[in-house]
Amino acid sequence: MADKQNVKESEVDKNLALQRILLEQEKERTKQAKQRAKEKLAEQRTKQAEQRAKEAEQLARIEVARTEQLRLEKQKRDDENKERSKLMKTIDGQFISISTSALKLLIDESGYYDKFVAPYLYPIDIVPLLNDNNINVTNDMINIFAKHFNPLKSCGKIVEDTVQFVFDQAIEELFTTFKMYTSLNYLSTRRKFYLNGLAPGCTFIYKSIKIDQNDEHEALQDFAVCLGELKSTLKESLEDKSWIGQLMRYLDLLLEIQNREKVYGFLTNVQYIRFYCVEKNQNSPFNNYYHSKDFNMFFMPSASSSRADTLQLNKNAKQRVFNIDTMELFIKFLTMNASFYEYRTLNIDPDESLLSDTFYIKTRLGNGATSMVYELVRNDYNQSPDYSKLRAIKISKAPEHEPCFKNEVKILKQLESSDNFKLFYENVLNSSPTGKFIIFENLLFELQSLTLIQSKQFIDIIESLYNCRIIHRDIRPQNLMLDKKCERLKLIDFGYAATFEINQETKQLPIEGVISYAGLKFFSTLLLNPVMVCCYEYERTFDLPCAINLIMYMTDNDVKEKLRSFKDLQSIQERMGAAYSYWLDRKNKNKNYADLLNLIDNSQGSPDFGLIKNEIETYFNMLH
Repeated sequence: MADKQNVKESEVDKNLALQRILLEQEKERTKQAKQRAKEKLAEQRTKQAEQRAKEAEQLARIEVARTEQLRLEKQKRDDENKERSKLMKTIDGQFISISTSALKLLIDESGYYDKFVAPYLYPIDIVPLLNDNNINVTNDMINIFAKHFNPLKSCGKIVEDTVQFVFDQAIEELFTTFKMYTSLNYLSTRRKFYLNGLAPGCTFIYKSIKIDQNDEHEALQDFAVCLGELKSTLKESLEDKSWIGQLMRYLDLLLEIQNREKVYGFLTNVQYIRFYCVEKNQNSPFNNYYHSKDFNMFFMPSASSSRADTLQLNKNAKQRVFNIDTMELFIKFLTMNASFYEYRTLNIDPDESLLSDTFYIKTRLGNGATSMVYELVRNDYNQSPDYSKLRAIKISKAPEHEPCFKNEVKILKQLESSDNFKLFYENVLNSSPTGKFIIFENLLFELQSLTLIQSKQFIDIIESLYNCRIIHRDIRPQNLMLDKKCERLKLIDFGYAATFEINQETKQLPIEGVISYAGLKFFSTLLLNPVMVCCYEYERTFDLPCAINLIMYMTDNDVKEKLRSFKDLQSIQERMGAAYSYWLDRKNKNKNYADLLNLIDNSQGSPDFGLIKNEIETYFNMLH
């Protein structure tokens, strides 16, 4: 019995010992877990501290850059003030400062010549420049002017209306008959106040462009290549300061509006013609002006010339004699190679059709970094107005943007096979094979804000792109448009879009497009690099946070005002730093916004676009 009792007690002792061991092990595991949690917390705090240190370092770099920028701005203002001090006007014994641009608007033509032109006017020999023309000026060309200039041979006084009519008829016939030899088209614009409220007598555009002067709104000024001014014979000399000042004002305006470097023009009173060139001076608010010598368009009866008598229209002593040499020079001016005219505003090939046989350009719809967009109207629109007769044409600003245009056409071609293509995207009607322009089937309209339905449509578009393995990379308000025919939101401008291969989730690409609405990962990656990087590893979901941020921008005025204020910051680093801080702060303080971002960041594979649209609906409910 005693042995059995001892055995039983021994087993109890063993059990107790085992329980003590298990308890000690559990305590040890608990201790280790607490230690690991403590270490993890410490590690998190260390990372947070490091992150804060990096952010503080970044902010410090931004502040240093900002300080330097402020210094440079102050220096620039000081320099500008010195320049403005040269333009002082006395009123009632007091001096007031007037800017160059404001003074140009206030002053009359004679004063314009005295103040802005005469001190910077230099001679130029135009003949060698025009002799570079490869066109052989024929008698048939000259005879066109000889025929139409017949009313001008009289030695009597000829009014401007008559001069204008004669030049209109002659130039139009020359361009119609010898269209293959010129890059230009002619418009008589004496009574068309298209140039900042002013009306040059002669306007030349490229022959591939068609503009209805009676139905254009702020479009013609973008396409003017060179100008001319026609005067009466009441004054025998071209030295009238008001005439010169008037033409130079026109040419200056063209330089300013088109942001050009150089522009040509001519001034004539029938007896003489003089050529002008205005060139922007990068180191001064004043342009440089160049004038040729005066060329006789007619000889008086007593004059002689080796070629003047060959086409003498009338040998009566009271009539002028047509000067063939000058007319040949004028025809050369009108038939120079397109590069001579230095038109760089839009990337236009005069020989490449922009459907000008069917459509004319009416008004400018948009002005972007790489292109301008215009409304195209079918020629018979005014006879039977119909929305279906309206199109949109996007024209590139420079040859370096041609790859973007070709890429846009390529991407839209890829998207044609996707579901809801006509609801989400714009169909290409025609395009330049070299990437100079794209003509779209429908006319779209800008949006100032977004409704809940439109915001959900926007997410549907992003989902469509995701499923097609395409990212847009240029999400911004100007690229969200409304198609009024179907009342649907459409995404445009795929110049920077990129495609992903199957199973490819990221792709390193040059940083392009607007980045103001990019996600936090994009900003943090760039800001934490000491040297500004030029490439980024784009995610397939890159457009999604951009779309969410843009929805916030277009539905919340506070967000809009804040982001717009960043444009005042001078450097790209400052703007990125401000945007990153703003969106990070919004994520920390706004649960709905944080939930939207988490749906993207925590998604395994494809994001749940349905849940994202639900969260956007929650956001709209909070707004109202």
